[in-house]
Amino acid sequence: MKYLKSIHIGTICTLLGLGFFQACNKEESFDIVGDSNTYAYISTTNETADDVQNEKVFVATQTPIGTFSNVDLQFPVRVNKLTGELTASVGIDNALVQEYNTSHGTDYLSLSESIIELTNTSISIEAGETHSGESVSFRIANTKVAELEPGNYLVPIKLTSVSNNVHISSNLNTVYVKIHVSESLYIGKENVASADMLGSLIGSSDYNTWTYTSSHTSSPISNLWNTRTSNYLSFSADPAIIVFDMKNTKKISGLRVYSRNATTNSPENTFSHVKFSLSTDGTTYTEIADFPREKMNLQSGYQYLGMYGAVEARYIKLELTSPMNGLVFMGVYSVQ
Repeated sequence: MKYLKSIHIGTICTLLGLGFFQACNKEESFDIVGDSNTYAYISTTNETADDVQNEKVFVATQTPIGTFSNVDLQFPVRVNKLTGELTASVGIDNALVQEYNTSHGTDYLSLSESIIELTNTSISIEAGETHSGESVSFRIANTKVAELEPGNYLVPIKLTSVSNNVHISSNLNTVYVKIHVSESLYIGKENVASADMLGSLIGSSDYNTWTYTSSHTSSPISNLWNTRTSNYLSFSADPAIIVFDMKNTKKISGLRVYSRNATTNSPENTFSHVKFSLSTDGTTYTEIADFPREKMNLQSGYQYLGMYGAVEARYIKLELTSPMNGLVFMGVYSVQ
């Protein structure tokens, strides 16, 4: 099976003018404040109160069925005072990677510019404005993410020049993109909370046409689609295998299962292991996840099996370990 790569991407601003690097924080002072000079600078937008100045995090994942990512960052160039029209330029400066490593005791690698899309590298700030009308754009396409080998990478994006004798900020002039590449075998996504599941639960009316095959249970399938915990699928084997036929192809993006007597406060009653596979023809299956209990988020008795992206399928195969309490409810997530 093809490996899955998880790409963890963050950005941090640095103190280049002082000859060393330091992550920005809420207590740090900047030369753009309280100085009589006009400065051009880079300041990315914080999304939450806990975000660090100029720090962004993206996740891109390459799976056996394709790459799922949104490695896409835009930021304007700003000035701290109103001024006349000016032009600013930015660029990648890989010479700063080794300097960062020396200062931090790290071993980041530089990244070839051939896999990076950096556009709007020369942009204008109109007279009387405090930021550029366009934004610098940094992006790594999914096809390029697939070329990365496991390791740690650093991409410095630096404000290199500004016209009209405007100064460049000494401590808000560079954004660093940090890329961590790791591997996994599965399309399934570990420890996903219910609110973070991809897509939405299939409506209850859709389940009415479904059927299942299994030599480990003969309980009515309708036991899964009601609200009574007294109705469930009981199993005669451990692990128990069951295949659901949804009767038509859907884009499946995850599922949740509820073991009898399971609650958030009683994880010992949940399934100790769940193997989850999908198929379009009922013969050839793609293994989505093979998760122990510890890798499935448990909320209100449900164990959640997330996915990085949707997979087209008609058949769902489950292999449930420690199923003797029975399968009470099952919910399937899909995207339109």
